[in-house]
Amino acid sequence: MTHRSASLVQLVLLAACLLPTTTTQAGPGSWSIHNVGCDASQQHALHRDDDATLWVGCGTGSSGFGLHRSTDGGQSWQVPTTNPAGIIDTFRVHDIERGHDGALYLAGTISDAGTQYRIIRLDTSGTQPYPAEAALIGAPVAGLNDTIGHYAELDSGAALTASQTGWTKLFRPDSTVGSSAQDWTRLDGIEPFTSLIAHDGGFYGSGSRNSVAPRIFLPSQTPGALPSDLVEVILDPSYDGELWGIAVSNERVVAVGRQTTPTLGKIYVSSGDPYNPANYTVHEFRDDGDSWAHGVCMRGDRIVVVGRRFPSGSRALASTNGGLSFFDISPTGSGALLSQCVIAPDGELTVFGSGGFIGVFDGLVAGDVLFADRFQ
Repeated sequence: MTHRSASLVQLVLLAACLLPTTTTQAGPGSWSIHNVGCDASQQHALHRDDDATLWVGCGTGSSGFGLHRSTDGGQSWQVPTTNPAGIIDTFRVHDIERGHDGALYLAGTISDAGTQYRIIRLDTSGTQPYPAEAALIGAPVAGLNDTIGHYAELDSGAALTASQTGWTKLFRPDSTVGSSAQDWTRLDGIEPFTSLIAHDGGFYGSGSRNSVAPRIFLPSQTPGALPSDLVEVILDPSYDGELWGIAVSNERVVAVGRQTTPTLGKIYVSSGDPYNPANYTVHEFRDDGDSWAHGVCMRGDRIVVVGRRFPSGSRALASTNGGLSFFDISPTGSGALLSQCVIAPDGELTVFGSGGFIGVFDGLVAGDVLFADRFQ
């Protein structure tokens, strides 16, 4: 693991290139609201396939189990059948990923007849019932039996997991590695991840705890480094807080989360070298009290950040200019914590939140009034 310690460069965050900004006005467009029929309170997973099929997983709550599938843009949802039957019915799904082999991988937890399933592979290439098998099974060793909160795969078959509540990460260099957690390489001593994704041959994560400075994890730039060798970049050493979501493209890195005291949503958007914390602009949820940025999605120059504001409910901010400015598209009348979102090629936005909330938004166009510098 490669680390970069806090330096003078990081203190530049307090200078003009990172002056916070704040939203002022709602943008255009309309929402259609649906429900997926699960009782997840906070841990949700949302994935969109290229053919527009939507998949969601529920990870917490008394009914927070299983996988759900929609082929009509989120209006209706079905629970897919599997072979063997029922293997995902009580699986707490915390992350969903299309793997290198085209299969759907579900990360989470279930104990079925003594087998500690942590990642389940579904072959969705044919008709239901979908063939299902364990891709990762917990081992009776501390740290090797954690619930998997985050999972990502590279095209090479290399894979990385992160514990839902602990510090342990598990890495496999390729798909020939067995399914037992004891067969994977255990990585300890790394700050916890709150999200994990793969992009262009590398892993990217965000973190980490409410008692340390917010940070992201980027692929190592050292020649010959393993994909699991990540660089820790502290984005702002001046406060404690977690970054809960990350989105990556060839143009930028966007990380979102919250400052712990006061509770304040944060958006970091890179321009230039993402390994240099001075190259991030920060936007804040500062227009009506406590707030929390929980998830982010990006397609081209369209970026959407979702979360919650207190006490007034669901929160969604959008940018159509690569994060230079944002406008408010929050759905009205909802108290759901929005945690996941996906953007279709035509700009249609789907968000997923607590209580099974599904929102579909059709207006990702620039608003009349965008962010204004709060120091003006």
